Amino acid sequence: MSQPLQVAVQALQRYGREQFEDAAIYNALRNYLLYVGTVPEGAWGELPWSATWRDRWALGLEHRAAEAQLISEHTGEHAAAILKVAADYTDTDQQVALNFDLQNEYVSPFLAAYGGGYTSTGVYKPGTDGGAPYFDSPTVFTRPDNTDEFKKLNAERMAGDSDTLMPCTVSNPAGINFSAGMVGDELDHFVEQYGEDMLCTEYIARQRDYDGALPFTDYILPAWRSLPGLIRNRAELLYPAQHAYTECYDEMKLDIATVRDNWFSPGAALAWFRQANAHLNYLDAISDEVKWLGDQGIAAATLVEGLRNRYAEYGHNRAKDCIELAKAVLDAEADMLGGIGDCKTNPVKALGSALKGFANVLFIELRQKHDAAINLINVDEQRRKEQTDPGTLAHDTHPFPEANPGWANGKD
Repeated sequence: MSQPLQVAVQALQRYGREQFEDAAIYNALRNYLLYVGTVPEGAWGELPWSATWRDRWALGLEHRAAEAQLISEHTGEHAAAILKVAADYTDTDQQVALNFDLQNEYVSPFLAAYGGGYTSTGVYKPGTDGGAPYFDSPTVFTRPDNTDEFKKLNAERMAGDSDTLMPCTVSNPAGINFSAGMVGDELDHFVEQYGEDMLCTEYIARQRDYDGALPFTDYILPAWRSLPGLIRNRAELLYPAQHAYTECYDEMKLDIATVRDNWFSPGAALAWFRQANAHLNYLDAISDEVKWLGDQGIAAATLVEGLRNRYAEYGHNRAKDCIELAKAVLDAEADMLGGIGDCKTNPVKALGSALKGFANVLFIELRQKHDAAINLINVDEQRRKEQTDPGTLAHDTHPFPEANPGWANGKD
């Protein structure tokens, strides 16, 4: 003989409404992640690994947003199911009154952006399914890097290509604004001070059959065009999302314990408990993934900052000598002496040797950071959606555990 359903209805009601609110929070988190995590393409610079970082970061962010959407949808369905149980057991409509208590100053504006527009598809009535929550679209915020001023500076900073970087005169037809450095570090100061002279120096060498690497064009400019501070900012802003997940996790863990202590239904309560714990484990797993992506972004920013600092140091030590040697070439040619003498006195060869030595130290610095760079933000691109155990996946989107809907029939 089966035991009658015994339940503290208030515990079910509170749990269902808390889950309803959490579904809204996860929906806001999805929009938060996409907003704060998006890094402008130019911020990655033009280093050998920049394109890979850009693509991997975008993919990683896509996975984190997909996970937030998944848990929002499943949490909404979870809330609807438990409220339906309460409605069936009490034969009373279940109203959803939301009262957000998320203590997160970063994510809260994305909740407020809906203007209180969280609505459900219907009241939860006995014998019917009121449906999962429905959320309005959020207000669109404007990021600082989406302003006209930022876009103008960035366009000037990124101007020029391999065919136009070397001017025919000391002027700068490539259109690069060397004062448009947006980091404010020593590399910005170096480029502003020596940018046009270094372009002219490299042009002089190339026009005289120098075929080696160009230190300014091939190494310094690609690094100068990076914005490690912006990358770091985006990465750090992912952590509040992790904190929001953790806050919801802690509250859900307590709520599950409360319902478990008050719901004594043969089969149904146990099935619900298993599903709720799978939900909790998923929440913990995707929280770790957000932290992982933030950690990768900070590591990437730190690596680029280190490279920029070393390039600035080498630049200040060597650029002036290269510029003076280029001037010596022009002076020698003006005096009809260009190309006369041995290698030690030939100004063209001296300039080429100086540029090659300059480029070599920059290359060595770049090579030392290469292995660390290519291993950062290494998102697993294989889609293994058929797997249901979040612990076996790498950093692609974690699938939500398969639900067991049988517990949701409150009359059974």
